[in-house]
Amino acid sequence: MIRVDLTKSPRKPLPLLEQTDAKALNMSNKGWSLSSVYNLTEIRDIFVALRNWKSEHFDLKSFSDYCNEINLPFIKSPWKERRILEHLNALKNFGLLSAQYQIVNDVFSDSIIGSSLTEVEQRAFKDIYFNYFRFREIFSWFIDPQQPNRVKLIESLTQDGIENNSRPLFFFSERTRFTDSFIQALENDTPIFTLKEYTEKGRKNDEDLMRFWDLFCKWGSVLQVIERFNLRSLDIKTTSGKNIACAYVISHASLQVDLFQYLEAEFSTNYVYLPDLVLNLALRFRFTIDQTHDLIIDQYKKNKQRFSLERTSEIFIKKTEIREGDKIFFPKYNDSYISHLIVRR
Repeated sequence: MIRVDLTKSPRKPLPLLEQTDAKALNMSNKGWSLSSVYNLTEIRDIFVALRNWKSEHFDLKSFSDYCNEINLPFIKSPWKERRILEHLNALKNFGLLSAQYQIVNDVFSDSIIGSSLTEVEQRAFKDIYFNYFRFREIFSWFIDPQQPNRVKLIESLTQDGIENNSRPLFFFSERTRFTDSFIQALENDTPIFTLKEYTEKGRKNDEDLMRFWDLFCKWGSVLQVIERFNLRSLDIKTTSGKNIACAYVISHASLQVDLFQYLEAEFSTNYVYLPDLVLNLALRFRFTIDQTHDLIIDQYKKNKQRFSLERTSEIFIKKTEIREGDKIFFPKYNDSYISHLIVRR
């Protein structure tokens, strides 16, 4: 059990450029607004439908009628004009369409409507993910949420720089049901970075930002760029009872960790609770939880003279660990969950 006391923590607004400032910085007049489109296959399908439509002049009603004629597939919400326009505007922000909704970057030239995402399409979306201005802003939080020259940091970001220089962020909901607060460490009195109120045409829009964080994480999870998980199953909360979650950019460094040496340096006990070890390794090296499981089991198999495993009941795991969307911090070996690693020093 860990309780993080944030009652005396200083509060700092998370930097985010206002719409007008972001637009002024973007000479192409694209990519400055928030695009809240979640499903990647739907984004691709709208793009392919627009290309197949082959009209010289764009008209929203005509294109909407065409989408209905071809029975353009959807996940939950049917394709109404407003929803189609939302996706088209997102494609403009991503640099794929002009201001007049003409295709300027055909990254889905071989794509088929209704199909699963191909590796080529995933690479195209990953390129969008690392280059869309608003996503890059959020990436900058993982590197330095206190950087005074926010624009300089955003403009300097590269995919390699993001993957190599970022660090985990912990987040929770303090004022609303959406994520609105972030910390960089599970430490008492650590600064809390909060989403400030953001206005567009006089309208308070802070909830849009909170939803946009969820969208950022959703894209990152699908594209295997972001690892995100809740810490409630490890009983890690604030002293006020708020559940804490974690997200980080997945590292692609090789998994070269000597587990025995790591345990010598980081754990004094010989009876190591594996969820604690999994979290510790994941945060330190930014591996996925599954990769961290594989690392532990692989090193156990290679060093059985130093390590032993203690199994636990799957019924216990299901009662205490598995909820919708939760990661399982217990590794699995020979179809059994493992609760502890016994170290022979």
